[in-house]
Amino acid sequence: MADEAKKPRRIILMGRSRAGKTTLLQAIHHEAIEYKKTQEVIIYDDAIDTPGEYIDQASLWRACIIAACDADIVVLVHDAANTMGRLPSAFNMTFAKN
Repeated sequence: MADEAKKPRRIILMGRSRAGKTTLLQAIHHEAIEYKKTQEVIIYDDAIDTPGEYIDQASLWRACIIAACDADIVVLVHDAANTMGRLPSAFNMTFAKN
């Protein structure tokens, strides 16, 4: 149980393509900011980065739900310059997370 106390909480970032999920993680981890298209789910000790297609395509929403099982906190990222919302009403209620 002592190891569990030291384990950092893990967030998952979900959002449309080009919303800034990977860039946000680069900033949090104090890495150089460079555009990288996320092609797969990338798992860090403290975060999970998901491809934008998981939100862009409704047929992949289940993949978001499955990926979120390994996270403590779900973060929905939205591009402030994009006025089109892609998530259905109350999509965030799908996750029993903070």
